[in-house]
Amino acid sequence: MKNSRFPALLLAISLITTSLPAAFAAGEAAGQSTASSVVPLLSHAGVDGASSFLYLLGTLLGPNPLLALMQQPSESEEAQPVEPAAPALPDRWVIDTPYISQVTPVYAPVGCEPTSLLMGLKAKGYAQEVDLRSFLDAMPKHEYDPAQGFAGSPYQPDQSKRTTIYPAKLAEYGRKYGDVADFSGRSVEELQRELLSGNPVVVYVTLWWAEPYYRTYRMGDHEETLLRNNHAVLLCGYDSQTDQYNVADPYNVKCQGQDYFYWQDASVLEPLYLVRQHAVVVR
Repeated sequence: MKNSRFPALLLAISLITTSLPAAFAAGEAAGQSTASSVVPLLSHAGVDGASSFLYLLGTLLGPNPLLALMQQPSESEEAQPVEPAAPALPDRWVIDTPYISQVTPVYAPVGCEPTSLLMGLKAKGYAQEVDLRSFLDAMPKHEYDPAQGFAGSPYQPDQSKRTTIYPAKLAEYGRKYGDVADFSGRSVEELQRELLSGNPVVVYVTLWWAEPYYRTYRMGDHEETLLRNNHAVLLCGYDSQTDQYNVADPYNVKCQGQDYFYWQDASVLEPLYLVRQHAVVVR
């Protein structure tokens, strides 16, 4: 609160500081009280009688309430809360991830999205007792619309259907097991921050990192042209020095059943991710 009398009070304090001894002496010589000797000084500074009384009372009896009020910082001077600095991220991080294949022992040749998500859940400590088949069987499904569930069956390729499940519905399903969020539309820098923070991310790219190609699918009462060679993998690390992503690829048909982890250049991965910017993060 601002007080128009503060300047006058400050002047009064200065006058009292320099003149109080003389005022006391003059008052005693004239037979006056200390207060009657000092009040004229305050009045001369423009301070009314009540303020003079409070000031003198504080001077004689203890801390001055008016002076304390004047010494309080204004709203603009009050210390503002300081936001804690964000922790520095490492240059490189690889998340320890248990590998799950979509082709062996469970054969789900078009079940890359849920298989990648299950790897991410297990990497964060969720769904430890859940096996791939039960995870696939419990996943929401739809006859043809990936926005409402997995279109078709993850166990059976079907050229007439866009056999996939979109990120929002996949994330919704994943939240039954852990902290999962639809991360679609995010920049590659945001993907990197999640990975360097220890959070795996499912990204939708293309099979074998090939150029995207499209075909038209019947979606109920209308048709849509959608990516045909869709594939999803789990990103479980990033190296800012080499600009590469660590990939857990569930489609390990070229590895004779071995775990399929590898580093992929950002120059290959990022353009394919940016075609749709479909992603799901596990935290």
